[in-house]
Amino acid sequence: SDTEYRFDPLSMLWTYLPTDIKYLTDKIYYVLTLKAIPSAYKFIDFQIISLSSMLWYTFIVRINKRYCPYLLRWHWTFLITLEYLERPFIYIQDRSVYYLNEVLLPNGYFIEASLVTNFVITIVAAQYLFIVLALLHALCGQ
Repeated sequence: SDTEYRFDPLSMLWTYLPTDIKYLTDKIYYVLTLKAIPSAYKFIDFQIISLSSMLWYTFIVRINKRYCPYLLRWHWTFLITLEYLERPFIYIQDRSVYYLNEVLLPNGYFIEASLVTNFVITIVAAQYLFIVLALLHALCGQ
């Protein structure tokens, strides 16, 4: 928040630079503090958020597997795998629905629209089938 003091070690280092080169170093300082550091922070923050589930999975399920029951390990592995394998199909489904609603139907391409509709139905049915098979596997315990 704005009321907190922000610790800035870069400005502390900049005070030790000679004053005769301040006109050069101030430009570098402002590029670093206003562009490079915030961009790097956003990138690193996004990467950590994206990898957090995989890091928890690795720590709990793989490293400490002696303390984690088999069914929990299997289901967590399944969910991580499902997340990575299903994501491209969800993107394809979203793009297909957008193509259907924004391009095909307004321009009157009804034969192509029925083909795209059947394609989307097939993707959704395959996703449901995969999840139902996983739930059946969980119900049987192996």
